[in-house]
Amino acid sequence: MTYKSRIVLTFFISIILSVAVFLLVTFLLLKSTLWGEQINEQYMREVRDIVAEELERTTLEESISIINRYAEDYLHMEFELLTDQFDLIHTTGDVKGVYSREWILDRLSQHASWAQEEWVVAKDITYPSEDEAILLIVVNKNDYQSIMVAFNNKGVGLAGKIFLIGLIITLVISGGIAFLFMQKTTFRLYRLNNALSQFEMGNLNIRIEDAYNDEIGHLADVFNQMTHKIKKQINNREKDLQKKHLMVTSLSHDLRTPLTLIAGYIEALENKIYHTQMEQEEAFNILKKNTKAMEKMLDDLLELMKLEVNEKVLVFELCDINELIRRLVIEYIPLLKKENIELDINIPSCKHIVEIDIPSMQRVVRNLIVNAMKYGKTGKYIGISCLSYEGKVVITIKDKGEGIEERHKTKIFESFYRVDQSRNTEFGSMGIGLFIAKEFTELNRGKIYMESEIGKETVFCIEFELKSFNK
Repeated sequence: MTYKSRIVLTFFISIILSVAVFLLVTFLLLKSTLWGEQINEQYMREVRDIVAEELERTTLEESISIINRYAEDYLHMEFELLTDQFDLIHTTGDVKGVYSREWILDRLSQHASWAQEEWVVAKDITYPSEDEAILLIVVNKNDYQSIMVAFNNKGVGLAGKIFLIGLIITLVISGGIAFLFMQKTTFRLYRLNNALSQFEMGNLNIRIEDAYNDEIGHLADVFNQMTHKIKKQINNREKDLQKKHLMVTSLSHDLRTPLTLIAGYIEALENKIYHTQMEQEEAFNILKKNTKAMEKMLDDLLELMKLEVNEKVLVFELCDINELIRRLVIEYIPLLKKENIELDINIPSCKHIVEIDIPSMQRVVRNLIVNAMKYGKTGKYIGISCLSYEGKVVITIKDKGEGIEERHKTKIFESFYRVDQSRNTEFGSMGIGLFIAKEFTELNRGKIYMESEIGKETVFCIEFELKSFNK
């Protein structure tokens, strides 16, 4: 409800309450002064209908006794029974002259005039014998009471009291409601102004609680959303600055080692320190290894930048994930044999069809295999499986290294995060491999998670929805 609507509603409520209270007070006032023994036209009509209903069930001869009985019950009323020719059949009051249709109509038409001496109601009566008569009920002016008495006999005094009471009631109720409404509005505006002042002083945690759905309530909601967005932007900016600082620090530290080695070996080769062919080949191998490591770091950094600016374009296609994993594992068999690492493969011969971007998922699997070889080499074991269950396929890469402590598990997929300082000595890693793996997996509509037990094993799992399953 808008603020304008609330004001209009408050105005109408005050009017309705004022009128209701005014009518109640007026009723009580009139009842206490006038209506103790009230006879009015409505009351006369009700009595007339009761008598007429009973007369129409009897004969004309029995009507006289019935009329006399009602006359005893209603002492201030005179009952007249006329023929359809307006001749008097019976009266409970003084004997009247000859009635006429004109006299009756004249009395009935002057009910709104206080100058009339007699008040009359009439009704045609039809007996079971089909005889017809006219029932008149006549009340003397002195016995007839109505609200007009208040303004005639009682004079202006009572009318003035009623007007004055109504005016006071209206002013009190309207003023009270307006005061309460404006006090509530002022308090809400004060809270809003106080919140703005605190926000201006740098308090980004300030919130305004306003349950009303009007302009002020909407303004409070906008303020809360604004402070939340600004706080989020500031936090993101601080995180970005920290991430950039960490990236520069990590990059400069990790590049210094290979550059130093490359510079040293190049200088040694220039000075012809290595004389034998074997020594020279070993030096070239070291140069090649460090160059590739630098290339990998720069590739990882480039992928990270693409992810952060949403420039990575994925092309989804259906493929057999089992075959994809087999081909990737074959690439690492020579290196695993060289490092004397046991390879345990559990990939079924069936086809597990998924919809993915193949290059990005190849990057994910390679990162996890390299990660297992590097940090699980003490266990001399890597297990790779690709199994399905309940419409999903799960790729697991397991090593039997030192494991990861509980405090690191929630941060292991963050960019530039390394579990301990010993990993900083491992050249070629800036701590973004698992972050890239997580981002690529989620971009492929998959799920990646890790389970680890200290001193026993670490397992990385990638989960996708199966599109089809062929044996």
